[in-house]
Amino acid sequence: MTGKSTFSMRIAAGLACMFPLAGHALSEEPLDMIYEAPYVSASRDAVGAVTSPSTAKPCALSLQLKDIRPSKTTLGANIFMLPQVGGTPLMVQSIRSGEGLPWLRGAVRSLQTHGISLAESANAQESSAAQPGLEVQLQLAHAWPEGMNLASAVVLVAQYRAPAGDAKRTYVGQGMKANWANGNGEFMGVLNAAMADAIAALAQDVVSLCEGRALTASLP
Repeated sequence: MTGKSTFSMRIAAGLACMFPLAGHALSEEPLDMIYEAPYVSASRDAVGAVTSPSTAKPCALSLQLKDIRPSKTTLGANIFMLPQVGGTPLMVQSIRSGEGLPWLRGAVRSLQTHGISLAESANAQESSAAQPGLEVQLQLAHAWPEGMNLASAVVLVAQYRAPAGDAKRTYVGQGMKANWANGNGEFMGVLNAAMADAIAALAQDVVSLCEGRALTASLP
């Protein structure tokens, strides 16, 4: 068998392997952008699953939300590659984004399970000594295939306003899940995993703020 024939057979085999994935490709519909916290099982050492902290006393925050992503219509791309080093993409399909602001709202409002009351307003500057302000911006949300898995990243920027001093923090969340069917629901699931990761870090600082502990002025 010639080298050319061997190469052709490898290409054909690679294409055959891709057909099942292509058959479960993303639809042209935008993702539903509904936030659902991912299930977290108990740890293997029987210590239990990691949980976010709760405030020891009632806490109310004035909340403002913004979606400042450069592109609000896409969330990355689904790429099918030939299974070889330096393989050429066979198909590239955009991951279409639904409304990002309701997704962000659902994620941030999950803080209410930690004893925090959120009152959304048009202007976070309306905060007072009795009700500090929090502005959360969705800066980036991106998902992509990574081998047999799906990966994602979410970046949130939070501006805290309180009598103890203002603070600005950036939170980077990451997600990774097995790719079973390459469908819209799985991409939404891995994006929710990254969002939950970012929200967990934000919750730590929100609880500190509610308990009167000062945050550093800035943290990249």
